[in-house]
Amino acid sequence: MKIKAPSGSRILFEEEDMFLTEYCDDNDIWFWKIIGENPFLIERGFKEQGGLYTLSFPQKRKYPYPAYEGRM
Repeated sequence: MKIKAPSGSRILFEEEDMFLTEYCDDNDIWFWKIIGENPFLIERGFKEQGGLYTLSFPQKRKYPYPAYEGRM
């Protein structure tokens, strides 16, 4: 499944409703960024940034998304 969402969208991650946005780095590579507020996210690979917890991953790849796959 490819994730397609405009900036400002929401995504369900580990049963938490989180903010989903996208950004481009200095090498002109686009990433998805999931942003949450719960400290437990560090255990899931998120990085702390100013009191929020973020997880970035490259676009144009397929990622499993259990909430979506369960509806198929």
